[in-house]
Amino acid sequence: MTQASTTSTTQIPPLTAGEVVQIATDLQPYVGSQLQDCLQTTSEVGLALYHAGQNVWLWIDLNPHQPLIVRVPGKPPPRKKTPRPLTLFIKSRLTGRRLASVRADLSQGRVLVLTFHRSSEESPEAGPCEIEIHLFPHGQNVVARDG
Repeated sequence: MTQASTTSTTQIPPLTAGEVVQIATDLQPYVGSQLQDCLQTTSEVGLALYHAGQNVWLWIDLNPHQPLIVRVPGKPPPRKKTPRPLTLFIKSRLTGRRLASVRADLSQGRVLVLTFHRSSEESPEAGPCEIEIHLFPHGQNVVARDG
């Protein structure tokens, strides 16, 4: 008699609201860091923050079932970069700005909001300069806004 082998794959469950709040708390030491770079593949977005003399990457996996964000010291492994409108917008409008705050916006779902300082030449009425990271299944997205 033979036994059928069963293989099970362990899947990471989607982030909970509490975990998104914890991520916002864990990122508080990076307030004041400068956004240096943005990379994007078909399913991932990387944001480089210059902090304490080195780049720290926030790597966002936009998997529809388990969107995830992780902090990667140094540069992440090479990926095929895809120039997309989000990357072009972030590089032209947000690169060089300093991170003003990080917060979880649970009123929209499991959303992490990175707000950046405006330059002194810009009007304060211009509106927020921010990146919203939507971390809930089938609603995963990264939205950049300047005003």
